[in-house]
Amino acid sequence: VVKAGDSIECLEVGDRWQLGIELDNLATALGRAGEPGEARGHWEEALRALADFDDPKAVRLRDRVARNLLITP
Repeated sequence: VVKAGDSIECLEVGDRWQLGIELDNLATALGRAGEPGEARGHWEEALRALADFDDPKAVRLRDRVARNLLITP
């Protein structure tokens, strides 16, 4: 179980991948709900969780998250 304040680095690889996906999903929902500040924080954390993955799927996900950060106030 991941708790607030836990370090992303201590998670297993599969856990970091899943965390990155879920943080992106949460941020997307928050952005659509009119909470851009909350969304930004989750997208930033998603990028950290996904940083060590270099497969094409991860690269596409990181690119999408980065684009969302660029357009979100």
